[in-house]
Formats: sequence, structure tokens, C-alpha cells
Amino acid sequence: ADLTSSSIDPNPLYTKLSRMNTKPALEKTFPSFLAALLAPTLANAQIIVDDSWEDGDRLKTGALDANWWSSSNSNGNSVEFTTGELGMISGPSGRGIHGIFPAQNLAIGDTLVATYTFTTPTTIGADRSGAFKVALMSNNNAGLDADLTSSSIDPNPLYTDLPGYLVEFDVNKVAADDDTGIRKHNTPNATGRFLATTSEWTSLGSSADADYTILADTEYVGIISLTRTAEDSMQIFGSLSQNGVRLDSFTATDASAIANDIGMLGFWANSDAFGNTTTSDIPDNGITFTNITVELNPQVDVTVQINDDFADGDRAATGANDASWWSSSSTSGNSVEIAPGALGLVTGTSGRGMHGTFTPQTLEIGETIVATMTFTTPTTVGTNRGSGLKFALMDFNNPALAADLLSNSASVNPLYTDLPGYLIDLDVNTGAAADVTVRKHNTPNATGRFLGTTGEWTNMGSSGDAGYAFAPATEYVVEMSILRTGEDSVDISGSLSQGATLLDSFSTSDASGIANNFGMLGIWANSNTFGSTNAAGDPDNGLTFSNISIGVIELPKEPVDPGLVITSIVHDADAQTVTIEWIAEIGTTYFVYGSDDLTSFDDELDDSTATTTTGTFTEVGVTAPRRFYRVVPEE
Repeated sequence: ADLTSSSIDPNPLYTKLSRMNTKPALEKTFPSFLAALLAPTLANAQIIVDDSWEDGDRLKTGALDANWWSSSNSNGNSVEFTTGELGMISGPSGRGIHGIFPAQNLAIGDTLVATYTFTTPTTIGADRSGAFKVALMSNNNAGLDADLTSSSIDPNPLYTDLPGYLVEFDVNKVAADDDTGIRKHNTPNATGRFLATTSEWTSLGSSADADYTILADTEYVGIISLTRTAEDSMQIFGSLSQNGVRLDSFTATDASAIANDIGMLGFWANSDAFGNTTTSDIPDNGITFTNITVELNPQVDVTVQINDDFADGDRAATGANDASWWSSSSTSGNSVEIAPGALGLVTGTSGRGMHGTFTPQTLEIGETIVATMTFTTPTTVGTNRGSGLKFALMDFNNPALAADLLSNSASVNPLYTDLPGYLIDLDVNTGAAADVTVRKHNTPNATGRFLGTTGEWTNMGSSGDAGYAFAPATEYVVEMSILRTGEDSVDISGSLSQGATLLDSFSTSDASGIANNFGMLGIWANSNTFGSTNAAGDPDNGLTFSNISIGVIELPKEPVDPGLVITSIVHDADAQTVTIEWIAEIGTTYFVYGSDDLTSFDDELDDSTATTTTGTFTEVGVTAPRRFYRVVPEE
């Protein structure tokens, strides 16, 4: 129909348009970096496994089921199952299970995410280091699709040459140093015990001590994900959450001989970690899974904050997605020059910087801010310039930062002395030692020089020597991202690319006193790094930026609290109905929500007041192969 829409007469039909309906337009409207980031998602988003064992069978009976097997004994004694549940029996023994699904060979940019929901038993161990392990593995032998043996006296040849990655969680350490570790499987190895021992795994690092606690009879949600970042590099992420709160997470990078062709998901509990018996059908014999999902390139939502291509030839924010650009090194603004389609950082023989200010973004847990900078080098590029190029995402904690500011060794700028944030610095033509370093700004500090010196920044680690080089008159892309993983923790990542080639990257975590409220992007080049002059207008006076983009991304989320326990789900495919039941309290009103996934329950299906101790609801017209439900009592 012909519809009205004006500032004084809003149309209610426009206020609740489904977000789903905006998805097809994303590729056309996102800036280049977000389009590239989401290209796999938009083209290849796919659910590989979504197993809740409604069939009461550990074998694949539905299109999105997996085959579930014992990883520790060929008699299958670590696996038990019933309708809606898969149990991993461990108790006083170290035991494991694994699921087999269609192998996924990740292309560059692809992400494979496994999300698992489980409940702990009544007995939880204490001081169990790395006692709960989760692994994504290559499916490189048909023999893996079976109950397998793993013991110290009987190595399994199927495990000796099996590429993959694991995430390990401590269980209630006495020293309060519980953390998350990531490892890579040694191939080949002579041990052949898979997840039973870490001796056949190489550590890729661990998070700072988070001191989380795993409770009895409590539901948890974990994530393990693999992102292929280049031809021979993989980023591995793991997290564990309770009741929607992330307890801990860690990100690591594998820079060579990566594992791929992933088609196996493994779980392992060390002895005395979960449960007090190995007897089947006893509630206190291990953890119980209620859902496991494996997705390729899960859908993500992005809010574009900045997409500045400087088409207006103005360094002030004239468009909705522009930033305002300022000198970080002089009140004269002499480090910034602008022309239609180009923003210049004038440096040459001087160390100079600039910064952009935009609407501050306070990250919720699970959200990521990503800044992507596309620039071209001048004719002259320096050599042996360690930490010569820096990029920083900062807290916009004072409106006075939106101005041309002074930074030099002779003057302390008070606006810079208490300014939280993170930077990545890149070596410029230092030979084989060139790498990417992540730093955190010291707050407060007495120097007040911002990016002019690394002396007021704490080194949080760097990549291995990558040996990349900056060529003259060449376009590069730098990406910096910050993922808030918990109430007081973030993961920081930085990368440098030339065209489609990733030259180097590094990721690390900050586990306390995190920076947030990001509203400022800083850029700095040291003296004699880019350009032969600092004369305004000279083509050889520094870097030229053609696009700077900043967006906030919601990464794959853990499922929301499902509400009350639903005791029965009956799906009649022929009648296109689903009937659910739950334990109810007479006189209480219950709200029933439905969803096609496990992350959003926005569709309210029914509300009714219970007249018996069993609540029931039937949804009609169900054509989807799977539906999820949530029942919430009125408070």
C-alpha cells in the first residue's frame, strides 16, 4: 500500500520490521571491511549439527544429528543417552566421548563454531587442573566413527596422526588460578591417547587467572570456534558461561601447519572431576548434555559506527558515519591533511599522529568493536623502524579530546595521562624480526604523550617474528578488534594485510581493569618511517587513508536461559503440531515462547494460568524441521 512516513507522523508499520528482512541488503550497505567480514556468513551460513537427542538415540537419525561415541573404551562405557539428554560417564575415571559430523574444510575467512549446553552432577571435584576438555578435530579416517579405546597401555593409532585443537578448563583450583587453555594436537605422536593426556598436545597459551567456580547441579554453556585467517593460520577461541555470564575465555593463533577438514567434536573429563561413580543410569556419574550445535559462519549482527571514505573532503564529521579527525601531536593540526577521497597523516621526518572521535560505544559482554584502516604508503618508506606504526582504540572520556592536541617530550598533556585504551604497533622493515605487538595504556601516567612513546604503555605480548615488509606506494589494511568476554575481561586482536594476504596477526587478553566506552581511534607514525618530508601537500609526506571503518559486532552468543524445564516435547510432523508440557504451579501464569534457534526467543506463543500441576501448550502449523521453546512464569 501507499504509506505515510514523516518526522511528525511516524508509521507504526515501520517500527517493528523484522531484522531478518534486512539481511539480504547487508552486502550492499555494509562498508568494505564489514562486507568482507560477513561475506562467508551471508553466502555460507549453515547449521551442521543441532542435536538435542529428542530421538533418545546416540546415532544420527535426524538430518542435524551427529553420531556419538566413546573416546576411551570400545565398549562404549562413557556414553549414555535418553530422550533429550546425552550423558558422559566419568566419575572417578578419566573418560571421553566424541561426535562425528560431515567434515568442514574451512576457506579463508570461514568460522566453525561449536556450542554445547550441559549440566553438572551433584559431585564436583576440587583442584583439577585442565580437567574438562573440548576439541575440534580433523575427520581424517572413517574408523573414527566408532567407539574407540584410549589407555596408557594401548595407544590408538587413529589418534596418533589426528590434527586438531582443544580448549581446556580448570575445575575448582585451590590456588584460585582457574583459567582457559588452548592446545594443538601433535601429529604424529606416539602416545595415541587423544584427550586423556596433554603430553601429546602443544600449548598455544592460556588466559589470565579468572578464578571461576564450577558448581554442582548447574547448567553451563561453552563455545569452541575456529576461524581460518589465512592460507596457513587459524584463530582458536574458547569460552565457558553460566546463566548468561561468561566466566572465562581465551583466544590463540596457530600460525603454521594448521588443522582443517574438521568433522569431529570431542569432550573429556579427567578422573574425579564430575560425579562419584561410573555406574550407568546414576545421576551422579558425570555431566549431561542437553544440546550441541555446530555451525559454519553463524549469522552476526553489525552496527556500523564509522564508514569514512572522506568523499566530502572535510575532516569534520559531515556525514552520519563520518568521524571528526584531529591532530594528536600539535594544536596547529599540522599532522592532518584532507582532500576528496583521502585523509593524510603528515609525518615524514617527524613523529606525528592523528585521532578520530565518534559516538562512544560501550561494549556488552559478547560484543566486539572492529576498526579497519585502509591506507597507501608514500614513495619513501624507512627501514629498521621498530614499533614505527601504531593504531589505538581509546576511551572517549573527555569531550576536550575532540580537538587538535599537543604531544611532545617537553610537555605533558593532561588529557592523555588518564586515558584508557589499547594499541597495536607494527614494526616497519626491521627484517625477520618484524611483528605485531599489543599494548595497554597505563592510567594514570606522568608522561602524557599518548602514541608518541611506548613508555606509557604496558606490553601485552607480540606475535612471532613474521618478517613482513612495507613496500612504497602500496595499499595495506590494518584491523584492530576488541571483544568483551566478561564483566572485566576483553580479547584484543590486531592484523596487517596486503590485498587478500595476511602478513601477520596477534591476539591476547586483558583480564582486569579493562578499557571500554570506545570513542576514539588514534594513528601514529614515528619519525623517518613514512615519507621524506613533512611539508603539507607533498605526496611523499606520509600515509594516505582511503577508508576507515568502525563497527560493533555481536559474535555467536550462548543460548539464553531456557526458563522452566520442559518435561515433554512431542512433534507430529504429519499434523504439523508440537505439544510441550512442563511442571506447573496451580494459579501461576506461564508465558510460552518459541524460536527457530537457541539465541532469540522473541516470539510469544501463549500465556495461560495453570489449573493443574502440568502445564501444556500445542503450537500448530509447525513446518520447520526443528523448534525450540521457553516457558517463563509470571513474576
